[in-house]
Amino acid sequence: MNDGLRLADPAASRAVLIGVHAYEHLPPLPAVENNLEGLEDAFTTEAVWGLPPQNVIKVSQPKRASDVIDAVIQACQQATDTVVIYYAGHGLNDDEFGNELYLALPESRKHRPDTACAFDHLRREIRRGRADGRQVVVILDCCYSGRAIPGGMSPGEDLADLANIALDRIAPGGASCVLTASSAGALALAPVDAHYTAFTQALIALLYRGIPGGAPLLHMAALHDQLLSELRANGLPQPTFGTRGTANRICIAKNAAKDSNDTAGSSAVDLERIGGVVRDHFRSRPAHGVFLVETAFANKEVKRACNQHRLGPGEKLIALWLVRLSLFRPTISLAFTSTGLRIAQGNTHLFVPYRDFGQYHFSSPVAASSHAAGVELSCWLDISGPQRWSSTTMVLDTPSRVRDCLRRIQHLVTA
Repeated sequence: MNDGLRLADPAASRAVLIGVHAYEHLPPLPAVENNLEGLEDAFTTEAVWGLPPQNVIKVSQPKRASDVIDAVIQACQQATDTVVIYYAGHGLNDDEFGNELYLALPESRKHRPDTACAFDHLRREIRRGRADGRQVVVILDCCYSGRAIPGGMSPGEDLADLANIALDRIAPGGASCVLTASSAGALALAPVDAHYTAFTQALIALLYRGIPGGAPLLHMAALHDQLLSELRANGLPQPTFGTRGTANRICIAKNAAKDSNDTAGSSAVDLERIGGVVRDHFRSRPAHGVFLVETAFANKEVKRACNQHRLGPGEKLIALWLVRLSLFRPTISLAFTSTGLRIAQGNTHLFVPYRDFGQYHFSSPVAASSHAAGVELSCWLDISGPQRWSSTTMVLDTPSRVRDCLRRIQHLVTA
């Protein structure tokens, strides 16, 4: 049963993802850059929401407040169902002018709200651009104060208190909500060596994993309650949630774990979800040398690679990445299977079960080399953890696309 819930129509909805990771006068937040990619991947995954990629508007390192506002206006004009607005970065506030909330920009300065983007300005544009019945979700991964410390995004008072003031004015008569990363006096953590900020990492993982025993659709109140429980249990800052109208029942995600209470079928459901993530990823982001096995059985190289991998009983191939070091046969084959990642390189065979993905880090380093014709950039896939492996270098962007798929699986299978 959906209990009267409905999924926000992906075709009629828009997501605006805003992030600032580098600043001239404030501490850097390198994880924020990854936040935008991670959320875009989650929102556009069919098993999560299925938002068409063209319905995601990314605004990274906006130089001016107008860059942020223009993106919000565009989303509000295009959407007829739901608009999700996400911001990650430093937050600032101005005690002298009503304790307003400001979203920091690359050139923002502490105690200078005129150098940032006022949340109140965003609220006005959302109201002007909205159509009757539109739902609005605001997610803020930041907090504010005049002091920033290493590993934090500034301590401050309750961020939702400032944002919620504008809720009635954001969508008068409609449904709107604000979900924030931290409560009064807490830090919205952004450790320097982390891939994502703490709050957004938990949110992305929850979107992929779902809530066991929950409804088929996840509404905003359920997302907040689960995030609150998980983050509190791990000693992390606790998110806050404010809502108006029926916004607590806005659904921007399917519950990936809706069948997990069926113990007998839970393993099959998990493998089906992993296969869906891999297929969705490479269908929307084709990569040179990557084949979806379901559509490539006639390919002789794929058949040869299938024989190269030592699959276990019942193990099925989902996709293959074939790295050609000669014109006649691939010398490296990386296989996404129903149970894990398999790598065959000459006489070397590695296997990384999906259940162990939490112990690994997937990256795609980039190197520059100078030639007579200029500078050439090359990259490779690097897997580090209990086992270590790196692909050969190549000019193509395939390693980064394979890396992104591995990270999406990682979010899916790790809590």
